[in-house]
Amino acid sequence: MRKIVTHLRISRAIWLRGEGASHSSLLRRADAKMCCLGIYLEACGASKDNLYSVGTPSGMTGLIPADARWLLKEDEAREVSDCCQQLMEDNDLQNISEPEREERITGGFARQGITVEFTE
Repeated sequence: MRKIVTHLRISRAIWLRGEGASHSSLLRRADAKMCCLGIYLEACGASKDNLYSVGTPSGMTGLIPADARWLLKEDEAREVSDCCQQLMEDNDLQNISEPEREERITGGFARQGITVEFTE
């Protein structure tokens, strides 16, 4: 089912962040935590089965919901877009404050016309 996401709610309870890229995943099988892009992709209609243990949206070849294609480079579906890359870096950085991380994530999604709300 196609879902157009213009407002994204990120629950801090399930949000996987600040652990570095090597520990991040769209949906980590060990504890069911999701990075911001995993939360977004699920909101767009991607199934959890397609998100489990996938490191980046480019690992979902052929399974990215149509409205989330901005996460991939137009000419190379196996590479993430610059905006996606920045969101991944901001999500995974280890040495920034939570308010700064949330501001960066909000700004990254805002460039795509998506508002973000962080919840407990």
